[in-house]
Amino acid sequence: MEQETTVQKQQQTWYPALYKPEQRERLKQWWLWLQSEQARGARARLRRCQTPGEVIMQKGFFKLGSLLPDWQTYHLLALATVAGILAHIETETDVTFPAQLGAENSASGKPVLSELRFRKLLASADPDEFYKSLLRAVKQAGKSAAPVLLADSILHWYRELSEPEKYQGKKSWKYRWANDYYSSKVFN
Repeated sequence: MEQETTVQKQQQTWYPALYKPEQRERLKQWWLWLQSEQARGARARLRRCQTPGEVIMQKGFFKLGSLLPDWQTYHLLALATVAGILAHIETETDVTFPAQLGAENSASGKPVLSELRFRKLLASADPDEFYKSLLRAVKQAGKSAAPVLLADSILHWYRELSEPEKYQGKKSWKYRWANDYYSSKVFN
């Protein structure tokens, strides 16, 4: 049986927020730009931000906003959270972020992010709390993630926050993250 390529996996992935392929491509190009030497200052300024409100005042945020204008008008804090969190991602993976968090830490044999911290992240009720919990999780995961998948999850969280009736059951952000986290090897 052949291994699935990253492209094939992404084609099978449900993107509740970044459902247009061109949005995903623009976001990926922005993240790649952010990794470049020419974006070093913008990246550093984004990394110093402690809240989405601080991110909104940064050049890197406006560059992302120009690439995703629908999201800039829809929800500034959502896009700011994406910009601020992705600025901390240094290594790209092809695994969902919650699956990474639930994966076994080779040193301890426990999940990368403890169940308690994971539940706290799931229980985040406001943008600042969500940002801080997510930032801690990114650091625990070694600053690696699939940038497009993580961005989509962040945008999904904001959509669910503003329209909870549309995201029930298996369409819920919490369900998707808990399913990926608890489906990892540590819990099986």
